[in-house]
Amino acid sequence: MAGARMRLLRGLEIVLMGGQIRRVSRDKFLVKSQKGNGWYEVVWRNRKWRCSCADYKKRKKDCKHIYAVLTFLNLPSILMRNLVPDLNSCPRCGAGQEYLVKIGFRKNRSGPVRRFKCKKCGHTFTERLAFKSMRSDPFIIVLALDLYLKGLSTRMVAHHLSTMYGCNVSHMTVYRWFRKYVKLISAYIKKLKPKVGKRWHADETKINVNGEPAYIWNILDRKTRFLLASYITRGRGAKEALKVLESAVKRAGGKPCDLITDGLRSYEKAAKAVGVRRHIKNVKFSGK
Repeated sequence: MAGARMRLLRGLEIVLMGGQIRRVSRDKFLVKSQKGNGWYEVVWRNRKWRCSCADYKKRKKDCKHIYAVLTFLNLPSILMRNLVPDLNSCPRCGAGQEYLVKIGFRKNRSGPVRRFKCKKCGHTFTERLAFKSMRSDPFIIVLALDLYLKGLSTRMVAHHLSTMYGCNVSHMTVYRWFRKYVKLISAYIKKLKPKVGKRWHADETKINVNGEPAYIWNILDRKTRFLLASYITRGRGAKEALKVLESAVKRAGGKPCDLITDGLRSYEKAAKAVGVRRHIKNVKFSGK
């Protein structure tokens, strides 16, 4: 058991080093040797991960290279479990983690999946991963979301996945991934109480909504770059400015010392109403 734990830790170290794992296909990875310049093949064959290293050939049990691949494959789901607490509750009665008892594992391609029993209703179930029932690889899904959020269109993302990773998905599949996981993360982010600084930036931009002029207001914390409030209004008077500023104060749990805005007078009235200590006007946000 101690040997398995040590190999698991060494596998985690390989992942944390970065650049040590290369994906060849869905069932094959290359893991860099930690003692030389070569690479070991880790392949999924006959419902089991196998490695070309001497340790695996001798013991016929998971080596550090296999543990590295398993950790790599589970990173997206680990991230989602930490972002979305609901995934760690009973799917039948909704009981929290304190009511769950661990009752073993079930093995699959991504490694052992924890099984639980709910002390409240007696229901048994496997760990509900955020990527459960998804036909595509979690790594591919996270990569697609990252590319989309960086500005690529859904068609460009689908083309990139096809040419670089051999994953043939439609642009509508990429869009569905985006909608599903952004909704999961957004539900959790709304519950957060951010620890922001005392200097905020506010700005409004004119936009068109159904052919009619409107304004989108945003308030950003300078220290953390956390978006505290975002509103769309028809006007841009003191009433609208006060509404968005009060929303930001409520979200942050306190008011700022400094509010930096453009020269719009609406901000000045709203800042006084909220009790902002200093209102700085006509300053461009440099990001420094």
